[in-house]
Amino acid sequence: MKNNAMHYKMYKAKKNIVYAGLVTTAVLAGLTLTNVNNNANADTVAQPATTAVTNEKAAATTTTNNAAVQSAQAAVTAASNNVTSAQAAVSNAQANVASAQNLNSDVAAVSKANDAYKQALAQQDKAGQASTQAQSNFVAASAAASAAIHTAATQKGFGETDTTTNNAAQQAVAYWNAVSAQTSDTLASVAAARPAVEAKYNQKHEDYTVQSNYVADLATKVNNLKSELASQQAASASSAAIAVTSNALTSMQKRYDTEAYQLNTTYAYQNNSAQTDVTYLNNVTAQANKDMSQVSDALTKISAYLTAKAANELAYQNARAAVAATSRAEKAYVEAMNAHNLPNSQQLQQLEENAATANNFAKSYQDQLNNNAAYSAANSAVTRANNAQSNAQASVNNYSAAVASDQAALTSANNALSDALAQVASATTEAEKTAAAAARANAEDAVSRAQAQLDNDKANLTAANKQLRNANKLVKTAQDNLNNVLKSTVTVNEGANAPAVSMKLSDLVNLVNDWNSRATAATNKLNAAKSNLASVADVQATLDTAEAELATAQANLTAAQGAYQTALDALNALQGVTSNASQKYGNQLNNNGNSTYTKPATQAQAANASEAANAAANDAVTTVVPAPTPAEVAGTAPVDQIANVVWTDPAAVNAAVAKGAGTYPLQVTVNWTDGSQSTINWNLTVNEATTPVNPDTPVNPGNNTNNGNQNNNNGNQNTTTNGVVSGFTGVNGSNYYVNGQQVTKAQYEAYVANKAQQNGSQASAATLPQTGNENSAAIVALGAVSAMFGLGLAAKKREF
Repeated sequence: MKNNAMHYKMYKAKKNIVYAGLVTTAVLAGLTLTNVNNNANADTVAQPATTAVTNEKAAATTTTNNAAVQSAQAAVTAASNNVTSAQAAVSNAQANVASAQNLNSDVAAVSKANDAYKQALAQQDKAGQASTQAQSNFVAASAAASAAIHTAATQKGFGETDTTTNNAAQQAVAYWNAVSAQTSDTLASVAAARPAVEAKYNQKHEDYTVQSNYVADLATKVNNLKSELASQQAASASSAAIAVTSNALTSMQKRYDTEAYQLNTTYAYQNNSAQTDVTYLNNVTAQANKDMSQVSDALTKISAYLTAKAANELAYQNARAAVAATSRAEKAYVEAMNAHNLPNSQQLQQLEENAATANNFAKSYQDQLNNNAAYSAANSAVTRANNAQSNAQASVNNYSAAVASDQAALTSANNALSDALAQVASATTEAEKTAAAAARANAEDAVSRAQAQLDNDKANLTAANKQLRNANKLVKTAQDNLNNVLKSTVTVNEGANAPAVSMKLSDLVNLVNDWNSRATAATNKLNAAKSNLASVADVQATLDTAEAELATAQANLTAAQGAYQTALDALNALQGVTSNASQKYGNQLNNNGNSTYTKPATQAQAANASEAANAAANDAVTTVVPAPTPAEVAGTAPVDQIANVVWTDPAAVNAAVAKGAGTYPLQVTVNWTDGSQSTINWNLTVNEATTPVNPDTPVNPGNNTNNGNQNNNNGNQNTTTNGVVSGFTGVNGSNYYVNGQQVTKAQYEAYVANKAQQNGSQASAATLPQTGNENSAAIVALGAVSAMFGLGLAAKKREF
C-alpha cells in the first residue's frame, strides 16, 4: 500500500513535469514569433510621402509669408509704440497727481493720513476674512479629529480638554503612534509565521489531493471488479473464475474502505486544520491592515487639526493686529484733520451746532437783559454819562494840546522879537534902521496874537476841565445807580426745557458777556473751518481731476498692452515662435503695487529681523517680510500662470525694515509656471512696532468644549515667532518653516521629502491603531500556533 501511494505521487509529479515542459516550449515559441514579427515591422516602416513642389509655387509662398511677417512686424511695432505712449501718459498723469497732492501741505498731510487709513481698513477686512476662513477650517478640522482624540482619551484615560501638561491632541498622537507600533509587531509576527503555515498547508493539501486521487482510483478498480463479476455470473463462468474475481473484489473493497476512511478522517482533518491556520493568519493580517488604515486616518486628521489650530490663532492675531493698526490710522487721520482745522462732515456739523448754540444763548440772555426796564434805564444813563465823559475828556485833551501848541507859538514869537530888537540895536544906516523897525513891529504883533491865543485856549481848557469834572460826577452817579440796579434779583429763562431761575441782575450781565465771547469764538472757528474746507475743495478738485486722468491713462495702457500682445502673438504664430508667460503677461502685472509690514514688537523678533538685515553678504538672504501674493501682483494677468513671487533683493527688504517707518521702492520677481520670470517695481510701507496685545481666547467653534480649552492651552504655551507659533512646520505666505524655524524653500522641500521617505520606509508605522484585546488574543493564539508548528505538535502526515 505504501509503494502504491508512492508510485501514484511519482506519477502525478511526472505529469506536472511534462506539463511544465509543454508550457515552457509554448512560451519560447511565442517569444520567438513576437521577435520575428517585430523585426519584420521594423524593416517595413512606411517612409513619409514626399510631394514635388515647383520653384514658382515656392517663390510665391515665400513672398506671401514675407509680406505677412512684415505686416505683422509693422503691427507689433505700432502696438509697441502705442504702449510706450500710453506708459508715458501714465507717468505724466502720475506726476500730475503728485503735483496736485503737493499744492497744499494741509491737503497732502490729510490725504496721506486718509490713504493710510483706507489701506488699514482694507488690510483689516482682508485679515478678518482670513481669520474667518481659518476659524471655519479649524472648526472642520476639529470636528474631523474629535473621534480620534476621543478614542485615545478613552483608552488612555486623559481628559479631552487636558491643558495641564500636554494637550489632548498631542497625547492622542502619542497614543496612536503606540497603537501603530503594536500593530506593526502583529504584522511582523504574522509575516514570520506565514511561510511555515502556508508550507504546511500546501503539504497537507497536496497529501489530501494525492490520497483523494488514490481513493478514486481504488473506487474505479472496485467498480471494474464488480462489473467483471457480474459479467462472469451472467455468462455462467466457472466457479473458480468467479471465486477469483469475488476474492479480488473483496480485497479491493477492503482496501478502498480503509483508504477512504483515512481520506475522510486523518487527511481531511490535517488539510482543514492547516487551512484554518492560513485563514487565521489572513484574518489577523486583514484586521491589522484595517487598524493601520484607521491609525493613519486618525493621525492625518489630528495633524490637520493642529495645523488648522495654529493657522487659526495666527490669523486671529493678524486680525487683531490689523484692527489695532486701523485704530491707529484712524486716530492719526482725525488728528491730521484737527491739526489743519479740516473737519469732516460730522465735525463740521458739530461746529455749526456749537456756533448756533452759543449765539442762541447769547441772544436769549441779551434779550432778557435788554427787556429789564430798570437795567435799560440805568445802563442807558451810564452810557450817556460815559459818552459825556468821553466828550469832556476829548475837549480837555484837545484844549490841553492847544495850550501846549499856543505856548510853543508864544515862545517862538518871543524869540523872533528878541532877534528883531537885536537887529534894531545893530542898525547903522537908515535903510537898516527902517527894516529893523518893521521887523520889530511884526514881532511885537505876533507876540501879542500868540499871547491872546494862549489866554483864550487856557480859558477854554479851564471850562473843559470843569465840564469833565461834572461829567465824572454824572458817570459816578449813573454807575452807582446801575450798581444798585445790578444788585436786584431777576428771573431768567435758561432754555425751552429748563426751569426759570432767580439770580442777581449782575449774574445775568456776566452770562451775557460770557456767551457773547463763546458765540464769537465758535463763529470764528466755524468760519475758519469753512474757509479751509473751501480752499481744500479747490485743491481736492484738482487732485480728483488728476486721479481721474490717471485712471483713464492706466486703462488706455492696459488696452495698448492687450493690443500689443495680440499683435505679438500673431507675429510669433507666423514665425513659428511660442511666447512664454513673461512675454505674454509681463506687461499686465500690477507694477508699483504696495505691501505693508509692521515691525515686530518682541526683542526676539526684532533680533531676528536685525540678523536678517545684517546678512546682506550671504548668497541666500532670508527676508523678514513676506513677498506679495500672486493675486496681489497679477493685475490683469492670469493668477494661475504665476508659480510664486519673491523679493528680487531680500537684503534691500531687510535694510528697509531696519531703517524704520516709511515707504521704500523695491522690486519683486514673478516666477511663471513655464519657468520664465518678470521683474516689477513694488513698494514696501514699514510701520513701527506696536505694543503687542494678548489676544482673548480665540472663538470657541460651535459647542466643542475640547476646542475651546485647547485654544486656551495654545494661547498660553505656543509663542509666536516671525508670525508663526513655536513648533510650526509648513508654509506661511511665501516663507517656509520647520519646527518653528524659518528655512529656505530648498531646505523645506528636502525636509518634507525626507519625512515622506521615512514614512514610506516605516510602512505607516507612525500611526497604526490598537487592535484591543482581540488583537492581543490573536497574537497569543498566533504564538501558540507557531509553537505548535515548531514543536511538531500537529498531527503527523500519514505515510503510505
